[in-house]
Amino acid sequence: MNCKDFREMIDSYLSDELLTETNHDVLRHMENCADCRSVIEARREIRSRLKSAVTNAPQYQLNKNFEHNLRTQLRHAAFETTETQTVSWFGFKSLIAVAAGLILTITLGLFLINNLGGEQPNVAGETDKEVKEYTVPTLPTNHIVNIASGDHEHCAIRHKLEEAPISLAKASAQYDGIEKVITKPLANALTNYELVEAHACKYKKTRFAHMVLQNAKETLSVLITDKNDSDDLQNSGILNYSTKKYEIARFDVKDKAIFVVSNLNKQKNSKAAEALYQPLRNHFADKEIIQTAILMVY
Repeated sequence: MNCKDFREMIDSYLSDELLTETNHDVLRHMENCADCRSVIEARREIRSRLKSAVTNAPQYQLNKNFEHNLRTQLRHAAFETTETQTVSWFGFKSLIAVAAGLILTITLGLFLINNLGGEQPNVAGETDKEVKEYTVPTLPTNHIVNIASGDHEHCAIRHKLEEAPISLAKASAQYDGIEKVITKPLANALTNYELVEAHACKYKKTRFAHMVLQNAKETLSVLITDKNDSDDLQNSGILNYSTKKYEIARFDVKDKAIFVVSNLNKQKNSKAAEALYQPLRNHFADKEIIQTAILMVY
């Protein structure tokens, strides 16, 4: 993809209208072209400001008591309908008029909410129901496990992030050669999987080294990020979590938190994490030795 083709697709990309394969091409181009990254960020800023201007316009503000009043009117209408067994034709027509008015009010409200927007909980602007699909219900939504699951959802599945991915080399020298470290043990644990992406991406202010592997039906992410001291597993080994859509396995190595996220069953997903534990432990131990040796030289 060249810069001309890329710029013709910017609006379609921002509107999430491209095919999955085309989204991959756009992401690869942005990874290697600083000029196009600047153009798309400028276009995104313009769209955001226009939406904000319309959303915050006084004439489009919804009454804060809208939901409460609507629920009250619906309850009253339902109560009167069940309590009144014999209703005159005039009364029946009145109920129809009330119901029609409520339906019109609801439709208008939903139209304004969906088209004029407001604060969106996630980068893709999902509904609460969509968020719950890939969120571990027993953990806070801002827990690192849910952030890792969200990165898998938005980067590996939807290919829609606020920020373009960068190369692993730019992210950290610790990730040099990390693709080879994970592909061989995963090939032994799982069959017919190929590495299709290896980059560093950001979701909810958290930077991940992200390797995406696929076979004919499933997608698996290996995600690595800096460990938060307050979220240290303290040598707890591999922990497994479940959401409605994904299985998540998490373990810590040195100062890194590592996640395997997929739509495999729990046993296979955990098996993949087990296969990666020792190779990644050796990898980061070697990097630490090299860094220590460099410091000693200086």
